[in-house]
Amino acid sequence: MIDNIKHINDYNLVHKYLCGDDAAGEQLYAALYPVLKGFIYNNSRAKK
Repeated sequence: MIDNIKHINDYNLVHKYLCGDDAAGEQLYAALYPVLKGFIYNNSRAKK
């Protein structure tokens, strides 16, 4: 099943975080924050 996962690194980070590895959670957050920020900006009414 894991062989078919598109973003295996993200999967591994989530798994490590859920097992108590806070550093993995921070790494995942750092990688995904710019994407999330862009998504929110592009879908908000606050755009200029």
